[in-house]
Amino acid sequence: MKSNFDLALTQLLKHEGGYVNVSSEKLMGAVEEKMQNFVRNLSNNIRGTCSVENCPNDSLAKKLCNAHYLRSRRGLDMNFPVQKQASNCVDCGKKRNHKGGWLRCANHYKMARQRVIKEALVEAMGGCCQKCKGVFSFAVYDFHHVGKKDKNPSELISTSSIEKIASELERCVLLCANCHRIEHENQF
Repeated sequence: MKSNFDLALTQLLKHEGGYVNVSSEKLMGAVEEKMQNFVRNLSNNIRGTCSVENCPNDSLAKKLCNAHYLRSRRGLDMNFPVQKQASNCVDCGKKRNHKGGWLRCANHYKMARQRVIKEALVEAMGGCCQKCKGVFSFAVYDFHHVGKKDKNPSELISTSSIEKIASELERCVLLCANCHRIEHENQF
């Protein structure tokens, strides 16, 4: 059964010339929602003494933990979960530094971010190869440029902002690796 997000995303997609064309705003929205869900899942659903639902931290002032107290003073979103501060990476156990995120060291954060972004983009672009209509693992999909190519999407996913990725992928279609190779073979 598809989630509300998947149903809404399916309704937003437009079919033109057999390919699914998605605007950069829709791609950005899909990636941002996927990343927010990933961060939300980091916090264990353990209820602490903070009065905000699912916050595991101890309250310090006005029945709020320090993070939620500061958010309330600044008028920020109180529902976004507070990340636990761990000194070691949850994947490898190595000491974390300031370059990591999502409770991971820099290397594992980069890999997790790339995976989450690619999964969101593949889902936003239809979730199947636009040529053979096959459904595969996320690792199988490539982004094929139909128009002018400024940058390689794979490099953008690992180094650029969501806005840059989405604007470049507006000119791309989702193909499986096999169809992508055939497409480039036919260009010669």
